[in-house]
Amino acid sequence: MEDPKSFETLSKAALNKLLKATSDKKKAKELETVREATETCLKSFPENGSGEGAAANGAAADGDDDQKAAEIFLPFKLAFDTKNPRVVEEAMEGLHELIAHGYLKGNCPFPSDPKRKVVDVMVEGVCACGCINDEQVQMHIIRILQTAVVSEPSFVHGSSLLHSVRTCLTIHLGSSIPANKTAAKAALSRIINIMMKRMEGGDVGEEGGAEG
Repeated sequence: MEDPKSFETLSKAALNKLLKATSDKKKAKELETVREATETCLKSFPENGSGEGAAANGAAADGDDDQKAAEIFLPFKLAFDTKNPRVVEEAMEGLHELIAHGYLKGNCPFPSDPKRKVVDVMVEGVCACGCINDEQVQMHIIRILQTAVVSEPSFVHGSSLLHSVRTCLTIHLGSSIPANKTAAKAALSRIINIMMKRMEGGDVGEEGGAEG
């Protein structure tokens, strides 16, 4: 039986949910690019599911999984660009699962722009969705930024780290939803604490503290 938390299973589940979110006929033109990119990524997996690359107990085996995750990241990035609340929410939920289970670290080039790392494109896209006035989207932004920063190892450094802090602070100060304000404050506390611990231990990344 296939591991329910394997890279392939989590990725296909996330992509299928994203595909379903793009099925709104009224917004077919607007979501066409996301839908096509999602379908392309789904076709890249074996039909019967091989489970290759998945480690025991759902933990990532090695850097190969990060590269695989990078290869299916484009639909999520395009989903963020739509600023469609439902599509953005599904994209963030799927990425959060991949990050939380150690499959997506983002420490590899973004296929569409190899000069940039996936983690930096991801943080930029997530933070840009802060303009969406939607309770669930705001909560997903908080969750995904917090998880990406506190994960070990984390490759959210430099400007991406500062952008994450500013976005959580903006939600805390500007949200009209008490639960989101509280969650953003808690995320800020965790992010700042982990930043300080890494600075004290000399583990802030090559770009850490160099920008801003």
